[in-house]
Amino acid sequence: MQHQLFDYQKKTISQLFAKLREGYKSVLIILSCGAGKSTIFSYIVKLCTEQNKRALFIVHKRDLVKQFDDRLFNEYGIRAGIILSQKERPSNNGIYIASRQTLSRRNFPEVDIVCVDEAHNIKSNEYKVITQHYKERGVPITGLTATPRRTDGSSLGDVFETHINPIKMLELIALKRIVGCTYIEPDRTMDFSLLKMKGGEFTEVSQQDSFNNNVAYADVVKQYKQYLSGKNCIVFNIGKTDSRIMHEEFLKNGISSACIDDQTPSDERDVIYEAYKRGEILVINNVRVCIEGTDLPCTAGVILKLATNSEMYYVQMCGRSQRTSEGKETGLVIDFGGNVRRHWPVEHYDINGFDLNEKKKSKGERKKEEAKFRNCECGVLSPITAKVCVGCGVPFKIKMAEILLSTGIKTVVMDVEAMFFNKTRLTPFKDLAKMDDGSLLYICACRGYKFGWAINIIKQRYPDKFEKAGYGEMMLYLQKKERESGLDGYRINISKT
Repeated sequence: MQHQLFDYQKKTISQLFAKLREGYKSVLIILSCGAGKSTIFSYIVKLCTEQNKRALFIVHKRDLVKQFDDRLFNEYGIRAGIILSQKERPSNNGIYIASRQTLSRRNFPEVDIVCVDEAHNIKSNEYKVITQHYKERGVPITGLTATPRRTDGSSLGDVFETHINPIKMLELIALKRIVGCTYIEPDRTMDFSLLKMKGGEFTEVSQQDSFNNNVAYADVVKQYKQYLSGKNCIVFNIGKTDSRIMHEEFLKNGISSACIDDQTPSDERDVIYEAYKRGEILVINNVRVCIEGTDLPCTAGVILKLATNSEMYYVQMCGRSQRTSEGKETGLVIDFGGNVRRHWPVEHYDINGFDLNEKKKSKGERKKEEAKFRNCECGVLSPITAKVCVGCGVPFKIKMAEILLSTGIKTVVMDVEAMFFNKTRLTPFKDLAKMDDGSLLYICACRGYKFGWAINIIKQRYPDKFEKAGYGEMMLYLQKKERESGLDGYRINISKT
């Protein structure tokens, strides 16, 4: 059964081929988890077969070879060749699906385009051999990822010449293609003072010490019962021993649980996933397994029983709860490791766009500012802009603060408005144009710009959509986006002063 492409998916394919026609030989596509990356790539393969072009689709896990092979056949009747140890299949149509490990040790097939799934892994030794081979022959390489920022801090700019990011996560949420998240911060979290870093990530030993000192396994089960009782949940644990202990704790409390890691055979994982989808297993405890390529829309929430310094890993973990399913309005994130404060709400990770040539930060550079939230006794973290708790609806007490406008006039506004005003006013000019559509009118108010500045930015972003649009139509679009972002009231307050 063929999937009908959504407008943003058609836009993605159109922008990709536009880049290739411009002469780029390596293009990275950045799309949020749950945006339908496999749907896009399978359609690209379909286009290749219709034009007698040869294509190679590369994945980094064995399980994903079968997953993409089944998708191509079920949707378009395309039976690809398989390059996978002990499961080889020749191609009679020039289409190949390969695991990177097996392909790096085989003769590379002659193709017209190479597609790399989860392309943030493309700097591995296996991929280096593969990409070098095809680059030398002038074969275009396309990559697709939700998380272009790598754990080791290195950039992807030396692999990909350019990138496209056709739709932001907040826009996907507005379209109901994925759901946003609600964040819970338990009263007792890890002891962050004990965390130690190695290679850009918190060590397993220091995480375990931090967890054992301040959080009991029983508290994790308590949080599950309070917020997710009877619902599907994925728990991200620190290590394998830790994960097994957590698994036993759930079973001891009468909650059906499974435990998987990278040593769990794929057939056994499939059995667990199917039981999870049927509700026979409610909790899956894992260690860095249920991330890339894990499609379990029934997941109501995730428990982050660890701390990570990797934005990429954080986004992937939260993404497991963001896939849509019947009756789901939000994905729940119960965070024991301070990850939401460290990396900000996941919905904001792509707001400012991406720089593929961003340099790795040195140890001496200032740490990223932690996200600020309003805390409520119910445990739910509310955005700093919230006037009432998003969990229980109880109003927050309003604090006032003084700000200085660009005209030199001082005025008093709510403290949360002051925080946003000062942050926007101090943002470097070169970064303002990267802000999301809903922020542009607010930027004008804070910086004293005319609304024409915001309109020009939008016209540059969407030349086809707004080529003939007038001032009124453009303002209606900007005001709509501003309301969706929740900044309309703040801009009006500033304008009134």
